[in-house]
Amino acid sequence: MQGSANKNQTHTCPVCGNDKLKSKPYQNMPPISPALYEAQPPYENLWGKASYEVCGCCGFEFGNDDNGMDPELNSTFASGLMDWLNDTGGEWFWPEDKPANWSLSAQIQRAGIPLSDEAKEAIEQLDR
Repeated sequence: MQGSANKNQTHTCPVCGNDKLKSKPYQNMPPISPALYEAQPPYENLWGKASYEVCGCCGFEFGNDDNGMDPELNSTFASGLMDWLNDTGGEWFWPEDKPANWSLSAQIQRAGIPLSDEAKEAIEQLDR
């Protein structure tokens, strides 16, 4: 019984707040909180095995985008959010998964993701 309950469980992307991830981004990742965003990649070193799942919303790949071949290019969750907003204007990585009447600001708020002033401004621009 326990296995079938877990099949329907979803997880939240710490980059964009999408709550439709099929796997926990990292095996022992704590819940989203401001302290989570103080951590520095590679996150596998902190929270165990990465899922390597790609978020259908922002396109962040856990275990790859934060732990690439060049450590200088590793993304934090906050920088991943800004890269996505600046590079795509918040377009869904898999547009067919985008819910009707989707709002990025509502998604971020629901997830409890702390935002920099730069991120707040970028999201406000997108919601206009």
